[in-house]
This record gives sequence, C-alpha cells and structure tokens, in this order.
Amino acid sequence: YSVRESDIISILSFNILADCYCPPEFFPYADKQILLHSYRAPLIVKQIGELDADIVCLQEVDHYEDYFQGRLKALGYRSIYEPKSSRREGLLVAWKESRFKMTESFVRCFDRGHEYDQYFEFQKGYKALFVRLRDKTNGLDYVIINLHLFWDPLFEHVKFHQIFLILDLLKRKYRSDERIILCGDFNSTPDSNTVRIIENKPLSTFQTSYATGQQIIKEIYKKYMSSLPVLDYFLNAYAEYPESNKKEQPGVVKYPDFSNYTKDFKGLIDHIFYNKLT
Repeated sequence: YSVRESDIISILSFNILADCYCPPEFFPYADKQILLHSYRAPLIVKQIGELDADIVCLQEVDHYEDYFQGRLKALGYRSIYEPKSSRREGLLVAWKESRFKMTESFVRCFDRGHEYDQYFEFQKGYKALFVRLRDKTNGLDYVIINLHLFWDPLFEHVKFHQIFLILDLLKRKYRSDERIILCGDFNSTPDSNTVRIIENKPLSTFQTSYATGQQIIKEIYKKYMSSLPVLDYFLNAYAEYPESNKKEQPGVVKYPDFSNYTKDFKGLIDHIFYNKLT
C-alpha cells in the first residue's frame, strides 16, 4: 500500500554513555579529554540536530536538567526523562513539538510486580519509558517504548524476563491496531532469545550463570506461550538497512556489524522494532 510522505516519521535511538560511567580508569585506552562531559555532550547534541529525527530516544542520560533538556528544547524538542532507581542516569524520550503532542506517559520498572521479586539477580533498577504521542498533522497516535535492558551477557534469563514483561503489558494495555515502536539498548545481539521472542523466532539455548536460570527461563517461556498470542506483528527496522533485501537474497535481513564498539566488545545490541501498522 502507498504511504503519504506526510505520514512518514523518523526515530533515533542512541545510548549516549552516561557521564557517570566515564572515569578514565574505565577506558584506559581513550584520551581523557574525549571522556569529559564538556567535550562529549555538545557533540551528542550536534549529532542529534544533524539527524533531525522526529522522535529521539536516548539511554544512559545524566545531566538532563542542567544540560540536555535545554539543548533539546533549542532544537525544537520537548522531552520527558526517567532516571533509574539505582543509578544517576536514565531514559529520555524527545519529540518535535511542532509535530507531536504527548497524551500519555508512564514507567514500567522491571524490578517489581512479578513472581521473581525474591531473586536478587532480577533487582537491577532498570525501567522502560512509555510515551504516547499524537501527530498534529494527521491525528495518528504512536506508542513509543524506550528501554534499557540489563547488560551482562551471562544473565540472558533476566533480559528475557524484562522483555517478557513489556510484551505482556503490550498485550494487556494496547489494542491490536495501535502503532507501536519499541526501541533502545537491548544489550542483546540479533541471535539472542531476547530478540528472537520479539521477532517470533524459535528460541535457542540460553546463556546464564545462575543454576536457577534455566528453570526460571522454562517457567517464563511456559507462561509466555500460555498467556500471550503469537506476536508476529513486530518488524525489525534493520530490514530497511541498505544491505538487506538484496535481489539475490530477498527478505533476508543483513544486520549492521555493530552498534557498540569498545576494546573488549564489538556487536549489535541496539534495536528498533515496529508493528505492521506503524
């Protein structure tokens, strides 16, 4: 079907690396100057301005009140911020004020409200920020979910449970004809079960360092299969990546090599998903 140009929206998701995580000893291979907030923050804002997305989702944001809120406003964005419960950084969603109006927002904390509260490994202080935006040009609503999942690759059962809570909430709260965008730092590669469950792909062996992890995973997946329908409506934005859908391999998604690049890790862990109506 055809899409009017006026109905097209652009979205940026960006983990900007919080200033509180930038002491020189964390990055001994990097010049100390480039780790400073006074150096990095203006470059981040400059890049956001150059990309000029309609909606911006940032993770690991600190200095919100004293820096980013005002700079984003100068670029024409209104924004909402939610800090982690156990850290000095958090999630930010911003939107072009000339085009969108926020009609709803709330936070889902991954630590509370489930049967695994008693397990220490599930208490990480991570959250997801939900924002409903109404497009002033056509009246369409978009549900934007900005999230940051737990980082440790040996705790895949924790990340899997965190995304299960999101999918469960989507089923219970939103209609099937809602326009939904799910994005952020998933700390999960494309072949992980955390991403597979979103894309409705068969699961593989979980990576977990806890003896209870495999049993918990089985319980979560059983609950998922019994309580949620097949979520086949989420598409991966990387399907639009220039290397995807080539003539010789139609329908095959070619992922970028990385979204995170450090001395010890290079990989794709940041994603944008959307449903078919978006």
